[in-house]
Amino acid sequence: MDTARRLGYDAVCSSRVGVWRSADGEVPRFAILRGTTAPRAQGWMARRPREVLASTLRYELLRAGKGLLGNGAYDKLRSALLAGR
Repeated sequence: MDTARRLGYDAVCSSRVGVWRSADGEVPRFAILRGTTAPRAQGWMARRPREVLASTLRYELLRAGKGLLGNGAYDKLRSALLAGR
């Protein structure tokens, strides 16, 4: 964020899932995927706790898995699981 501010930016979009609540300059996001339903997206926009919490928990669980396994092992496991679909 310091670098972005030095370059004249007020905010930076992150890969963190969540609702923008603070003025820290980090703008979280929700990923619209093939399986994202209109009611879910509407829940995010309306900041419905249930919809926001479900997506935030999923993001945090995946992030924890990547942290435990490391990027390489996580990517291999993810690829293997997605190939089995």
